[in-house]
Amino acid sequence: MVRENTYIKIKPKEVPEPESFDEKEVYAFFGLASYAAQCLEKALVNLAFTYTLTDKNIVSQEEWDALFEGINKNTFGRLLGMVKKELSTSDEVLVELKQALDKRNWLAHDYFFDSIGQFHTKLGRMKMIKELTELIKLFNKWDQFIEGVYLHIWQQHGLTEEAVSREIEKLKAESA
Repeated sequence: MVRENTYIKIKPKEVPEPESFDEKEVYAFFGLASYAAQCLEKALVNLAFTYTLTDKNIVSQEEWDALFEGINKNTFGRLLGMVKKELSTSDEVLVELKQALDKRNWLAHDYFFDSIGQFHTKLGRMKMIKELTELIKLFNKWDQFIEGVYLHIWQQHGLTEEAVSREIEKLKAESA
């Protein structure tokens, strides 16, 4: 399959301002950074799944579910490796996605260990919140980029953003 160049417009998502600089704010911003990292990871799942679907002939819901489940079990790093094989983009983009992976891993595994000295002062917590805010922005940016790529591919196959939005609304209504 020949893939054409796609240009993705990224609109920065707003990150909330801290209400204070006490310990719970650090935890809140850490949670938001973790959430943004997970959104990016799931965008990679969707893109890897999309690329895999273009090469397969899925005939049943069970095959669809099994394929998605298998891809969804992969780590962020493995997902990035799968996507890099298919994604036609600049080396700069791939380097920045790898940096997002490294920052996500640091956030998940070492952030508080590395930052514990800052946690005990207001100035240190201010620095931590600023750093977490930058991570949130980074993960949001690449989440939007990856989402834009797979939405473009979906549109080429007849699945519009409106159809996706309708399905999301159905899921929300079912869970209410």
